[in-house]
Order: sequence, then C-alpha cells, then structure tokens
Amino acid sequence: MRTFISIVFLASGLFAQEKVDLYTINRIKNEAFQNSKVMENAFYLTDVYGPRLTGSPGLQAAAEWSIRRFNEWGLSNARMEKWGPFGRGWYCVRFAAQMKEPQYSPLIGFARPWSPGTNGPITGEPVLAPIRTEADFEKFKGKLKGKIVLLETPRPSVLITTALAQRLTDSELAAEALAPDPSPTSPFFSPIPRDRQGPPPYPGFVPGKFDREAARKWRNRVNQFLVDEGAVLTLIPGSGTDGGTVFATAAGNQEAKDPMPPPAVALTLEHYDRIARLIEKKIPVTLQFDIENRVDAEDKDSFNVTAEIPGSGKKDEVVMLGAHLDSWTGGTGATDNAAAPRSRWRSSAS
Repeated sequence: MRTFISIVFLASGLFAQEKVDLYTINRIKNEAFQNSKVMENAFYLTDVYGPRLTGSPGLQAAAEWSIRRFNEWGLSNARMEKWGPFGRGWYCVRFAAQMKEPQYSPLIGFARPWSPGTNGPITGEPVLAPIRTEADFEKFKGKLKGKIVLLETPRPSVLITTALAQRLTDSELAAEALAPDPSPTSPFFSPIPRDRQGPPPYPGFVPGKFDREAARKWRNRVNQFLVDEGAVLTLIPGSGTDGGTVFATAAGNQEAKDPMPPPAVALTLEHYDRIARLIEKKIPVTLQFDIENRVDAEDKDSFNVTAEIPGSGKKDEVVMLGAHLDSWTGGTGATDNAAAPRSRWRSSAS
C-alpha cells in the first residue's frame, strides 16, 4: 500500500484541436531551461526528507513540505487526504552494527521495517539457519536460543563488468520503444529480490505468480518460530547492491494482528558473506547490534497529498497525474521516488 501525492488540473478543451500558442510554449521552455527547480526539489526529497516509509514521521514531514511548496507555487486546496487503515507505523531511531571478533569491523546495513529494536546493545554468536521448508523447523528446533540467525544461504557477489549508466543513441531508443518491458518486480512490492537472486519467498512459489497472502502466512510462521526459539536477531543479505544501495524487504507486517519478528537487519551482501564464510570455517565470530525502532501498537490511517490547478473553463473535466510520495527506509528516496514525484493529478481541464 503506497502513499500518493496528487495534483489536480482544472482545464478546458485540453485535448481539443486548437491553435498552438507559441508564446506560452516558449515561456514553459524558458522556465524549464532557465529557472528549473528540479534539483532543488530532488535535494529536499532525498537529502532532507529521504527515508519516508508510510506511517513514519519522515513521510509526515515530506507531506508537510510538499504542501508548503504547492502553496508557494500558487496551487489551491493543497492538503492531506486521509485513507486507511494502513496498519502499524514503524521507523528506526538508531542503528549501530559491528563485528567484534575475529577483528573489529563496522557492518553496513539497516533495520528491516516492522521489526522491534534490541532494547540496548546485544552481543551474540551468528549461526546459519535458512528456513525454507517445513522440514527446516524441526532441523533447527532447539538450536537458535540466544543466537544471531543468518536466514539465507550466502551467494557470491555479481561482478559488475559494464557501466552503471549508458546514454542511448537514437536508433537504440527506437529499438527500446519496440521491445517489451524487461523490468523485474520491484523489491519493495514483494519479497522477491530485484536481481532474481536468493531463495523463493515461500514454499511452492512459482515465478511470475506471486501469492501475497501465502507469502504473508509463511513469513508469520517463520517469525513466530524464531521468537519461540529465542533467536535474538536475524540477518539477511541485501540484493541489488550495485551503485551502493542495499535493497531488502520488510521483516514483519504492518498489520497489528500479525506476530512481530525478532529484531531484524539487512546487511550489504559483502558483509553478510564474510560472516557466513567465518561460520563455515568454524572461526569464532561475535557481532554486536544496538537498534532503536518505534512501532505503533495499533493500526492507524495514512494519507495522500493532493492539490489543484484550477482552470478557467470546463471545470467538470478532470485530468490526473500522480506518483507515490513514500519511499523505502533503507535509502534516500532518490529512485523511490524523488526521480519521479509526479503525483496523482486530479484535474479538470482549463
């Protein structure tokens, strides 16, 4: 469930054939090339109001900033429109992670949403215990008490052999327009890693046929098992780490009826694999985490941000343009979604 930001155009005859107003077009071009505020707005939606998970203070602050900007630009009726219930709000206040043995090393990662904090620093021994089938519950029963549990089998980092960005030629752009969209499922939409690496999200998973309810039930069952067994914290490797961003899914669910997992962390793949290699070689490893998360006790409503650009005629006609305003807690919102803060425009033509 996403939080959207919306603007409404009230326009008249927007799609009718009419004489091209070159004066207005040139004014628009001048604003774009000489007076652009794109980078300034992107700065606020990344460096200032970066992580803004739905239900968090970060999203509230970003929404209030958006409304102030809309008002400065002369839009009308800028507001937050309530919807819901969304579920439990969650946000991270503090995160510190380090390896203490066999030698000190800071660990790069973040607290996974809808997991609790550690209630102060905790120190423990990591164990590898991927739980992927019903048989795994019996396999690891009685072995996880007081442990930091690595939930996934380590996988090698993919060697990057091409540039992260490429400018396409005119012919390449034309070819792209004819090709089917190859984009994989977003890692924020379901527990399927962006790069298609890693284990299936639940037993019986069929690629291309994600069952959200089945995934939720399996995650709840695994989380309850980990809590019952006394695991003090869980680790997973992030996916899609090229360019420095660590992608990872939520550990729990925003619905208050679902069980809370143990404290949960996503680490960059390189650090996760190092810990796993040390475990494999039976070299003693000690990890320490200090995490403070805030979790609402009950479900609550969320909101969309909307504003209007009223037109001079045909006010019964509406044109909408929009995108989501919320972003993931593990990043700055640069690609999710400061790169396209289009909003859901609800407009009538002018």
